[in-house]
Amino acid sequence: MSCSSVRQGFIEERTATINRIRGLLGEFGVVLPNRADEVRRHAIEKAEALPELARHAVGDLVAHLKMLDERVHGYDRQLQHLAQESSSAQHLITIPGVGPLTALATVATVGNGHEFANGRQFAAWLGLVPRQWSTGGKARLGHITKRGDPYLRTLLTLGARAALQSAARRSDKVSRWALALKERRGYHRAVVALAAKNARIVWAVLARESTYNGSLSRIWIVGGDVLEDILEPAKCFVCPGYLRHDRMRRPISSFEMVRRASESARPR
Repeated sequence: MSCSSVRQGFIEERTATINRIRGLLGEFGVVLPNRADEVRRHAIEKAEALPELARHAVGDLVAHLKMLDERVHGYDRQLQHLAQESSSAQHLITIPGVGPLTALATVATVGNGHEFANGRQFAAWLGLVPRQWSTGGKARLGHITKRGDPYLRTLLTLGARAALQSAARRSDKVSRWALALKERRGYHRAVVALAAKNARIVWAVLARESTYNGSLSRIWIVGGDVLEDILEPAKCFVCPGYLRHDRMRRPISSFEMVRRASESARPR
């Protein structure tokens, strides 16, 4: 996690350096596009028409920018090597929208994820669930809470953005769902929703210690045990705080709970 923090610091410094170059050129009427690649390619060329002191300052900033690029690339290679050595990170990389950086940061932050009872708790801990203002029996959902680890939430959001852009080339259920949501609710809401769904999938992969195959069933963590839902997700539920399971360590479906309740209430 320390390598990720140092890398993120270099990225923030690189962004500030690029803005400083654009601002210095803008003082002399030279406007560069708001793209990092354009600044790297044309900053020295545009600075030729500036006074000597300003031209020297732009040259120093461009040299500093190249040094920061090398530092970031070096940490990228180091983090990719660490991800290859971690089995948990390799499992997470199989999820569309989760790369080596996100996988390593997640493993370093939450480990195997057993501190959370389910994937929704993990998504809520990251601040990817909507804030609620409920009154009179009517639930009102607002913007996401943005609580928890901002770095990990940012990585999941950026990964969801990349996954949504390439969703049209895939045919799995999550990609089809994301594309349909984008048509109904817009691009930005679809990105955040996909990031929240990926957070739940990440927790499920960590808890199960297996790769993502596109059809994970619902699982919960209770007392250190991993409980897997073997029925259809739409036909099962678990009461928060009152989780019951049978001897096979599987969650009890709603129909089974109703049947047992009716049998217990039947006069003998």
